[in-house]
Amino acid sequence: MANNAIIRVAITLLLAALIAAQTNGFCNLVWNDEFTGTTLDTTKWNREATCYGGGNGELQCYTQRPQNVFIRNGSLVLKLLPETYTGTQQGCTDSQGCTWTKDFTSGRVNSAGKASFLYGRMEIRAKLINGRGLWPALWMLPTDYAYGGWAASGEIDIMEMKGEHPDIVSGTLHHGGAWPNNMWTTTGDRTFPVDLSQDFHTYGVEWNSTNMVWFVDDRVTDNFNLQKSWWSGRGPNPYTQNGQPWDKRFHFVMNLAVGGNFFGQDYRQPTQADFPSWKVTEMEIDHVRVWQKGGDCTKDWFTSAPVTSTQPTSGTTSRTPSTSSGIIRSSSGLPSSSTSSDDTGSEGDIQQGTSVTWLHKNAIILFPVIGGTALVIGAVFLAVGLYFRLRSRFDVNPGLQSSSSETKIVTIFPGSP
Repeated sequence: MANNAIIRVAITLLLAALIAAQTNGFCNLVWNDEFTGTTLDTTKWNREATCYGGGNGELQCYTQRPQNVFIRNGSLVLKLLPETYTGTQQGCTDSQGCTWTKDFTSGRVNSAGKASFLYGRMEIRAKLINGRGLWPALWMLPTDYAYGGWAASGEIDIMEMKGEHPDIVSGTLHHGGAWPNNMWTTTGDRTFPVDLSQDFHTYGVEWNSTNMVWFVDDRVTDNFNLQKSWWSGRGPNPYTQNGQPWDKRFHFVMNLAVGGNFFGQDYRQPTQADFPSWKVTEMEIDHVRVWQKGGDCTKDWFTSAPVTSTQPTSGTTSRTPSTSSGIIRSSSGLPSSSTSSDDTGSEGDIQQGTSVTWLHKNAIILFPVIGGTALVIGAVFLAVGLYFRLRSRFDVNPGLQSSSSETKIVTIFPGSP
């Protein structure tokens, strides 16, 4: 019994160290949406309705209809449809373009006026799209526009993709001054060895007063120093200190666009005739979570609950979680069992000859407990894992193909993704 107690304590301590490294100290969950209801939670999100296209020449009208924005199997779905659609002034959420006619409809939601944040770890777990000219975006806009109009008050693009390259994403900061004196600084393209439309992946930033760190599935893709001047050098300088405009609160925006200036001036813009060739024309968002520094890094925050589909679609895999006690969904989307006896992350009783699974957020660690060898095996396993986790927190992942960070002066794109 004493041997079992020593094993239990030692492995638990090592596990706690690994979890703290994985979360980088962001263990206090301050806001989230798991999309487990039957409809979009309007206390957290606004549906947008506009045909303007954000000033980017986009080809869709965003609507508030359930055909374009709905909950299915525990995910928010933003669905693109090929249809000639004319917007109306009634219900329009934009100041212009309300009655324009476009060849596509899609969905866009934001948390303005309902959830805004200054600093933290912003996580969005999503399954992306696959189709030439499609443009999914997970991003943040300033809530107060304290430094002036776009993009003087900033814009944080957590993830953007060009649909013909479903293995490439990028992140960007927009800043510098009000249009046309704005500029952008980008992470550059990050290439992955998978089609990001085929499974869920976590896209996010860790943001504090000194740095903005982008990550995909906990792998750092870039790290920007915020403590410098972000003025473009053109027009009036809206900033008085280094680090502005990243010292004000921002809110979430999530949308699926099609076409526009994002793809370049000589790009052949998509038409409805392209729709049959597109493999995935909807973006699914599994959850949005905001963590801040502090909190209990050993706590299991999430257990599954049954969810109900409000918009079944043929050819789509159901992701309804198991209703068994202690089921938590891993980062790969696969359900995994836990022996935790409560929500504090305690390991429960360990018996010789059994397999024990600990889960915390999106980490899964398995230990076969067989007599005294478990301590040695567990210590080695955790030490190696801790080393690579710590390295991934502070270095851009060397396994990703990428271009270097770049800064560009912008005289077009007066809107946003």
